[in-house]
Amino acid sequence: MADTKGSDETDGSTFKDATSFRGWEGTSMFRYTGAYIKTWIKSWITKADVGLSAAVTGPSSVTDGNPAVFDGTTGNLVNEITFAAFKTALSLAKSDVGLGSVDNTSDAAKPISTAQAAGLLANGPITISGTVGYGFGYSRTVAGTASMAKLVDGPDAANGNSYLFGIDPSGALTGFSGAVITTGKNGTGTAYPIKIANYDDKPVQFYTNHVARWRVGASDTVSGALHPESDNTYSLGTSSYRASVIYAGTGTINTSDATTKTIQGAPDDKMLDAWGAVSPLLYKFNDAIAAKGPGARTHVGWTAQSVADALLNAGLDPASFALWCSDNIHTIKRTPRIEAMAIETGQTDKDGKPVTTTREVTVEDETIVPIGTRLGLRYDECLVLEAAYQRRRADRIEARLSALEMRSK
Repeated sequence: MADTKGSDETDGSTFKDATSFRGWEGTSMFRYTGAYIKTWIKSWITKADVGLSAAVTGPSSVTDGNPAVFDGTTGNLVNEITFAAFKTALSLAKSDVGLGSVDNTSDAAKPISTAQAAGLLANGPITISGTVGYGFGYSRTVAGTASMAKLVDGPDAANGNSYLFGIDPSGALTGFSGAVITTGKNGTGTAYPIKIANYDDKPVQFYTNHVARWRVGASDTVSGALHPESDNTYSLGTSSYRASVIYAGTGTINTSDATTKTIQGAPDDKMLDAWGAVSPLLYKFNDAIAAKGPGARTHVGWTAQSVADALLNAGLDPASFALWCSDNIHTIKRTPRIEAMAIETGQTDKDGKPVTTTREVTVEDETIVPIGTRLGLRYDECLVLEAAYQRRRADRIEARLSALEMRSK
């Protein structure tokens, strides 16, 4: 053993502490500390002496928290590795850790289950934007039964009594018969109009019985024009339900293309003589008198009855001429009755099917009741006949004047 002593070595035959070792050189005894012995051993021992291959190298320590790599045979530290590098080395797929159904679907594309949708609607209006945002959901009655889908406004969304737009499927909540689209008031009591809008240069169409009837045109036809979906098919108003007044900047345009007509000739003297017996009258409408009294205004024109009488007296059938109209009219009788309606509660049963509750609602059965006929005239055609009558009269006067002039010469 080397005779170099540690810095705290002392000669003697006793140990000062448990970390000291005793050694002899010749007849002399010396004490060596543990630190000195460790340093001395490290100065001459090799990896091979302890069974380590010379190829095994690595750091003397690793950073706390980082993964470490050890030799599989000796257990000696080879290297440390970062978590990012460790993840890359493992090449893990989401299925390796039980997340095979997970993907990076955007928030906008994330679906919700049927049960989630039912649960959301069952809990009333849903705020979707802003501090006073708007939501769509079922309003709730006191008993908690879903009754009307509403687009509600934020200020009163908590109690469900205020809404901007609602769809009442039965009409029971709004007091109407049948499905109703309605508006309400906001939290300050301001009422809102219904606006039907399309901002994508597409028409707004109106359907009944799955058939398109009318549209407000876009660039596909005439932008902003209200017109039927089928040419020359639907009337504006009926004999029983008339518009009171039509305001227009110019007169109506009637089809007068000769290629669409089979000409029957000119009005003959028999018809013109009959028309000459029809006299214009001054009159007031009875409903105007009932509503306005003496303030009802006076109109001028003909009556369908006087035209019919004149044509019949001439041996002509008024119904064969389109200028004279006789239309059946009716009214609608509405009979209220109580009907049990199944309404979804927003909950689902153990099989995932919607749970419904029964609610009594008042519905109205509509019956068409005939009430007679109403006579009318197509004034544009009547005026053409009047012009033909006056033209014939003028022609006859001119002929007589020409004859008198010839006699005077």
